[in-house]
Amino acid sequence: MLLTRLSPEVIETIVNLSARERATGENVWQGTGASDPELGTFFDPTSPEFLSALATGNLPGERLRELLKGLSTEQRIELMALMWLGRADGDMQGRPVREVFAECCDHARQNADGDGDIAYLMEKPLHLYLSHATAMDIDGIVTPLKPG
Repeated sequence: MLLTRLSPEVIETIVNLSARERATGENVWQGTGASDPELGTFFDPTSPEFLSALATGNLPGERLRELLKGLSTEQRIELMALMWLGRADGDMQGRPVREVFAECCDHARQNADGDGDIAYLMEKPLHLYLSHATAMDIDGIVTPLKPG
C-alpha cells in the first residue's frame, strides 16, 4: 500500500474495532443490548456486565477512540486519506489510486484538526472504507464502494 506511517496491523485493528463498535452500537440503539465476541452478549444495556465494560472503557468504541488518540498527526493524516480513498466518492472513481491517495493526504494535512479528527473518524464506518481502500491495487484505478 501507499502508507509510510501506518502499519497493516494498526489498520487491521482499526477495522476490527470499528466493525465491532458499529455492531455493538446498533444493538444498544435497538435496545437489545451489546453483542461482542470478546465481551459476550448483554441483553440489557443496564446490566452490571455492560455497565462495567462501559466504565472500564472496554467497549469496542472506547478502545477505538483510545487507539485513534494514540496515533501521531501524520498517522491520522494517512488514516483519513485512506478512509476517503475507500469511500471512493464520485470524482475519485476511475482515477489512479496513487494520485487520489496523494491528493487525499494533502487535503487531510491542510485540514488536520487534532481532537476534531478523532470525532470525525469515530462517526465513519471505518471498517467499510478501510477494507475497500486496502483491497485496491495501488497501481490500479479507484473503484466504487459496493453497498452493504
